[in-house]
Amino acid sequence: MAWDNTPAQKEAVKSFLVQTDGKYDLEASVEKYRAAAQLHIAKQTAETDLVATCLSELFDQRKGASLNIDYIKSQTVALMGKRHPELTDPTLFSMLGGRVEEYLHANCDQPATEAKEAKGNRKAVEAQAAITDRTYAKKMGPGGGFYRKVDYKPPTK
Repeated sequence: MAWDNTPAQKEAVKSFLVQTDGKYDLEASVEKYRAAAQLHIAKQTAETDLVATCLSELFDQRKGASLNIDYIKSQTVALMGKRHPELTDPTLFSMLGGRVEEYLHANCDQPATEAKEAKGNRKAVEAQAAITDRTYAKKMGPGGGFYRKVDYKPPTK
């Protein structure tokens, strides 16, 4: 029922309602929402493309290096700011750095995981095969960090 919706949901719905001759016009309301949704999707896609481009540029500058996540986030956000000066606002750093980290993890190889049974408050986890077809990988331990696989040469002993 309508009274089950939170005030925020009600306000969100109201923001897209279009009235014609004092009556709600469903088609016009849907079209108004569709335009707003398409704009949002376009912005999200452009942001992902910007993160990908700037992250690639950073690894072009540091070919073969393993970089820690804090360095990657700060340098990638700085490169994003050079391309779009409105992104240099310090209040945006945390949000942009989070997007960089999300993108990096989503495009990073993942090790295989074993199945684990539910125990206490922990949920059961299914086994998962290793993911090895991504652009980036992560090295643990001394000298570890994230690296771009095409540039990386393991150190020789």
